[in-house]
Amino acid sequence: MFNRLSRFILVYPTTDGQSLSAQRHGLGRTLMNHLAKIGKDFKLDKIMLTVFKANTQALRFYKNFGFKPDETSPEDADEEDYKILSKSCR
Repeated sequence: MFNRLSRFILVYPTTDGQSLSAQRHGLGRTLMNHLAKIGKDFKLDKIMLTVFKANTQALRFYKNFGFKPDETSPEDADEEDYKILSKSCR
């Protein structure tokens, strides 16, 4: 979702129907690079996404791209099973 008024891109990644054979071919990297370019070109503040805490592979992937827990993310001690991550576009 491109939210021009709020000045950020909100991403809802999902694995529904994603085959394991489709992983590790650079598709996620390509998507993240395109999102970063769109954010920069439109002078947005950040890219935001949600990820399940149990999905350690995805957490590592996003961390490698510079994503960090967003200020709006639930604390680790909270009952929620997800984190909100963000990365600056500037």
